Amino acid sequence: MAYRQTGSLGMGVVLFAGFFTLAGCATTVSPPPPQSAPEAEPPVPSTPKELGRAFLREALKQFRFVKDPEITGLVNQVGRQVVGTTGSNPAGYHFFVVRETQLNAFAIPGGYIFIFHGLLAQLNSYDELAGVLAHEIAHVEKNHFFKDIRKVQALELATIAAIILGGPEAAVLAQGAAFNLQLQYSRENEAEADAAALIYLPRAGYDPQGLLKFFETMLVYERFNPPLMPSYFSTHPGMQERSRTISALLRGAKTEDQSEMPKETRDWARTAVLLQSTLAGPERSDEDIKRMVVKILGEDSPPDRQAYLLGLAFLKAERIAQAISQYQEAVKLAPDHALYHAELALCYTKFMKLDLARIEAEKAVRLSPQNALAHLVLGIVQGEAGNLDQTIPHYREALSYSPDDLRIHWNLAQAYLKSGDRLMSTYHFGRYARLNLEPDKAIEYFKTAQKLAEKGSELSLTIEKEIQEIELEGT
Repeated sequence: MAYRQTGSLGMGVVLFAGFFTLAGCATTVSPPPPQSAPEAEPPVPSTPKELGRAFLREALKQFRFVKDPEITGLVNQVGRQVVGTTGSNPAGYHFFVVRETQLNAFAIPGGYIFIFHGLLAQLNSYDELAGVLAHEIAHVEKNHFFKDIRKVQALELATIAAIILGGPEAAVLAQGAAFNLQLQYSRENEAEADAAALIYLPRAGYDPQGLLKFFETMLVYERFNPPLMPSYFSTHPGMQERSRTISALLRGAKTEDQSEMPKETRDWARTAVLLQSTLAGPERSDEDIKRMVVKILGEDSPPDRQAYLLGLAFLKAERIAQAISQYQEAVKLAPDHALYHAELALCYTKFMKLDLARIEAEKAVRLSPQNALAHLVLGIVQGEAGNLDQTIPHYREALSYSPDDLRIHWNLAQAYLKSGDRLMSTYHFGRYARLNLEPDKAIEYFKTAQKLAEKGSELSLTIEKEIQEIELEGT
């Protein structure tokens, strides 16, 4: 898309004041289609939230997004943990992973943060990820977007979106005399965002050195990948200078108590394999994938862990036979690891080896009763056997441990549809559509479910809240 030529890594140059980019298995039944209403002409945005919501609508049309709940859940967890230190409501922020290989990220008004998959795959720790997100959050918190609100309101939304997404209007505007002034604003705001990020990070439980290491990662990338380097390196000089400035700020900063990171987010090696495997195209050989895992883990890693992460890499690359072989080796070497059994069970469902899937999922549940994936697999197995009275409880159990997993909502909606429960089926199709970044479709499902629900019931109130949140946040 055109953005590849004009985009920058959000800490870098901008083409419009206010938009900152940073460096950078079960049988299914078709759901009843919602009835689409005529699309009304949106009003001219006049507040940060309105402008952000309007831009998000354009972005959802033009970008491809990563929807893997593990990846999106991770980014949202880290991002909202940082937002919690700013005094703002974490629920008012939304983090999206764009399915593109560029090293890029940017923020837009109202608390909408976009980070590209290619950038995620280059990071080396949760501290670096937190540093990237903290910088973008700072742009929102400092309201850098509305230094000249009249210029923002004067542009049509299509033009604004074209500038951010890299359409032809961007090239025209970039040649204007106003661009130099906007670049000047950008440099000032970038420095302020860096300084604010260094305050947020330790409060959120992350090492502020992560922001510095992120810049170092980008500079190494520039050195070894000059033909692929992001455009911000040529249009926004001073990355080394900013790195030195951040280093100086860190040396002079008052040490703050650093909150303890949640234990479940400490395994960056697994996260790195997850990210890099989903970027692997069909041209990537099995040997390439193996080398990638060894590079992340190191050659001295425990054999069970190496086998497990190879299994995960092959699973995410949709090479199921190879994944099964590696997972089998992992459970042989470490039979008490619930996650190994659960992911092996998922692989078996993809080959419809349902008896083996059930055995492995039951082992996972015995080892870890709160394993959402194991309950999801057991629901799939029972559903294929036609046992709806056992299918739905397993899906609901899985949902209680992972409420934002769109896979669970989809399977639960299918199971309710087969059972004849139109209300619950429609509600979970709505939840699936919302998590799948289809807000208009989600509202249609929710409105249908609302008509079926008992007025004043807990479910009716939940549905009303879902609708209100989508209308307010756009997602």
